[in-house]
Amino acid sequence: MKKFLYLIKVNINLKLIFIYFRHIFFLKFNKNLRKKIIKDYRIFLKKKNITQDWFSHNTFDWYLEKKYFLGKRNYLEIGSFEGISAMYVLKEFPNISVTCVDAWSKTTDGNEVFNLKTVEKNFDYNTQKFNRRIKKIKKLSSNFFISNKNKYDVIYIDGSHKADDVFEDCKNAWIFLKEDGLLILDDFFWKKYNDINENVAYGIKKFLKTIDSYKIIKLTKYQLFIKKINNEKKYH
Repeated sequence: MKKFLYLIKVNINLKLIFIYFRHIFFLKFNKNLRKKIIKDYRIFLKKKNITQDWFSHNTFDWYLEKKYFLGKRNYLEIGSFEGISAMYVLKEFPNISVTCVDAWSKTTDGNEVFNLKTVEKNFDYNTQKFNRRIKKIKKLSSNFFISNKNKYDVIYIDGSHKADDVFEDCKNAWIFLKEDGLLILDDFFWKKYNDINENVAYGIKKFLKTIDSYKIIKLTKYQLFIKKINNEKKYH
């Protein structure tokens, strides 16, 4: 109910609200499989250096969209922290190359309270097994996108949580997302700021108004999945 009220407060369109409730209804029939997939990945993480697990609860939702990963080659994520999401892709999809962009600095909103030197060391340790398939780029996302020339099959946005930053990350990611590619946006229901227009959902709503020819795959309790099906509009 809280998430529903938040969607109303953010003034999200009715279609997206319907998609959210469709997903919640669907979960009721898949509880056992969901528990198994999450549990299996958490067992894998026990051998890693992890201080914050903000991702494993999403693994079932990613598992359901594995068609966007199978047979694909390039995955990009903005905001990697200790590498939990990157490791999921590397572990489950051995043909995919992963690019991780993170400043590992307090300039990224949401990282202020962490020892980011330790966080980065944990990332390096956790991903070393996959070093032939992973590329680490220590930059702000804005700087990365300026110099980037590659296109990606899947892009995951989990960087700054300020609405303006989220909008810019989404806008830039859309340019470099291949057609029929998948954009995954984390922390849709993040409510850090009293001004609702400063939170993640507002930045995403603003972004959606700038594009056409896309399909909302699903809105989960945490993330929004968007398929790019044609050329985007010009940004305003």
